[in-house]
Amino acid sequence: GSFGTQTAAVAAGGNQPSPAKNVTEEYNGTSWTTVPATLSIGREDMLGGGTESAGIIAGGSPPATSSTEEYDGTNWTTGGALNTARYAAQGSGTQTSALFMGGNTGSSTTAIEQYNGTSWNNSSASLATARDSAASAGSSTSGMVVGGSTPGGITNTSEEFDFSTNIITPGAW
Repeated sequence: GSFGTQTAAVAAGGNQPSPAKNVTEEYNGTSWTTVPATLSIGREDMLGGGTESAGIIAGGSPPATSSTEEYDGTNWTTGGALNTARYAAQGSGTQTSALFMGGNTGSSTTAIEQYNGTSWNNSSASLATARDSAASAGSSTSGMVVGGSTPGGITNTSEEFDFSTNIITPGAW
């Protein structure tokens, strides 16, 4: 999981046998430094979002987890658990307002969850195409998912999500 900016980024976990998958590194625009903060659950293939001083990671594997952790620039703390354990999901947003889209629960899914800084809630909207391992961008109210693995193979389609409390439809793709 990674998040931040070009001059203040964080990368946590990952697919590495040593050191453990719970390691955290920070980037200052020039070099990476391993920091003492470690994830409570070592994992890979997770959602990352936010800034170096207010980041979030959620989900991941192996095995699929519903765990969420929040980073304050020094330490990781436990956040609200996803409703469904998943990995290789797409996401966007911040520590206090995020989207967790698609992913893999044993097969690709269309499910979307929204985070409010405390808990994850299932969205009334869903992806049109079940997918995982796709690219994503956006915010907590406007997200985009591009490509990815589907139950039938690989897709090159993209989907956009728009959510607003000022419209009657709570979310639509």
